[in-house]
Parts: sequence; structure tokens; C-alpha cells
Amino acid sequence: MEAPLEAVLPVAIVVLLGYLTLRLELLRPTVADGLVKFVFGIAVPVLVFRTMARTEVPHGSGVVADLLLTYYLGTLLAFALGIAVAHFGFRGGPAMRSAFGAGAADGNAVLVGIAAIMLFMRKPDPVAMLLIVATHGLVMGLMTTAMRGIGRGYGGRLPGVLLTQLRHPIFLGLVAGMIYRWLDLPLTGPADAALELLGRAAIPCGLFAAGTVLARHPVLTFHPESLAVSVLKLGAHPLIVWLLATKVFALPNQWIWIAVILAAMPTAPTILTDDDGAETGGVAPAIGQSHLLAAASLTILLYLIWNR
Repeated sequence: MEAPLEAVLPVAIVVLLGYLTLRLELLRPTVADGLVKFVFGIAVPVLVFRTMARTEVPHGSGVVADLLLTYYLGTLLAFALGIAVAHFGFRGGPAMRSAFGAGAADGNAVLVGIAAIMLFMRKPDPVAMLLIVATHGLVMGLMTTAMRGIGRGYGGRLPGVLLTQLRHPIFLGLVAGMIYRWLDLPLTGPADAALELLGRAAIPCGLFAAGTVLARHPVLTFHPESLAVSVLKLGAHPLIVWLLATKVFALPNQWIWIAVILAAMPTAPTILTDDDGAETGGVAPAIGQSHLLAAASLTILLYLIWNR
């Protein structure tokens, strides 16, 4: 267990530094917001573009489709499981059910997920990782809006969500990189070196930015609802994805664990909306709580991966 713990601790320390920096007011909130925008708007899109422009997608389009189906079907099932737990376990109304579903299915794939794959996997395949990360906002935005729309009248928002996500810099980086690769254009010299430098910033800046985001959420506040959401996100979601990857789609071994690790990411800070009322108050702490518990759950997961 020492080796997995040694891999997880540096990630946790950088996130903690970001958290403390904002909590101790060593960094203004506006500066922290700028760092988050840099990660989502520049560093990660550049990483996605350069990777896709320089790398042939392995295993063929059929396996890529299986990868995306594995992850997002597992995510949909986790969402449905969250709704069921809220309904039958907590007798929650529509707002709580949708918040439970989002909390159980939507993980922090960008700020934490990229670092987790690149630092935890011994021979990471960045293409498989970025195919999920770059489509994550699009699929989760549509899924969350559609599921919230059941009984709550959100259906009319789907076109706006679709348009917003199609224009997101990370998704555009994926599309541009694939087109660049298809055109077989060169990417060398100072331009490539500059893109590489920016892309490398995605990991440390993303982790630090995650800490600053968590500083705005309760981390040590525990409710039965938030604990249930955390268990679903850190345990049930990756288990469902693993079962689909191994029993249904038979993905290549490395791609299995990339999908599972991304599914094991803690709950995203964006699961609640302005329309959610007091009914979701017990769910909100799952954002900070799941990040805290992820240090332990990811250590266990890495132990299982490295000892297979």
C-alpha cells in the first residue's frame, strides 16, 4: 500500500496548498478564478489539441466507441442509481433526486482527473484519457439537464446547453486536434515546444485550482445525504464502469483502468444550480467531502490496479 499512497500524496498536497492559499487569503478569489479559467480555457485545450494532433488514435474507431459507451453508460447508470437512493432512501423530491444523481455521476474530470491518470498510471495513454475528458462537459451537461428536466421543466434548456458545450475550448481543442491530424500537418519546432509547455501546466495548475475551488465548499461537514453521494461517486460509479469495461465491452486493459480512474474522481463542484433549493442542502457537502475521501479511495484503487 505504500507505493499507491506515495503516488496519491503529492496530488493531495498540491490540492491542499491551493485550498489553504485561498482560505488564508494569500490569494484573492478573483486570481483563483483566473487560474481556473486558465486551466479550462488554455492549458487543457492546448494539451488536448497537441495530443490529438500528434498521436494516432490506437485500437481503431470501434474500440474508441466502446470506451465512450463504457464510461458514459456507466455514468448514466450511476446517475439513475443516485436518483433511486434519493427517492427510496431519503424520500427526496425532484430537486434532491437530481442533485443525488448528478453528485453520483459527475466527477472532477478536468482539474483532478487528468493529473490522476498521468501521475497514477505507469504507462498512461493520453488519447483514451482526453477522449473522455474532452467530451465530458458536453455529455454531462446534456445528461444533467435532461435528467433534471424530468418533472421540472428543464427540457427547453437542452439546445442552449448543447451550444455552450460545443463551443467549450476543451471540446474545440479535441475537434481541432483531430482535424489537424487528419490533414497530416506538421507540428514541430518552437510552436510545438510552446504548446508542450502550456499543456504541461494543466496538471499542477489544475490541482492547485481544484484546491481553491474546494476552499469555497465545506470539507468537514458531514450529512447522511452527502455521505451517500460520496459513496456512490467514489465506489459505485467506478465499479459500474469496471463491470461494463470488462464484462460487456472488453476494452484493452489500460483503457479499462483509465475509464475506472476517471469514474472514481470526486464529485464535481458544479452539480448544484441556482434553481436548487434548501432540499439539496444535505447534498452540497458531498463536493468537499468526496474530495477528502478520495485520497483514501484512490489509494485503494491504485493498490488493486498495480497488484493485478
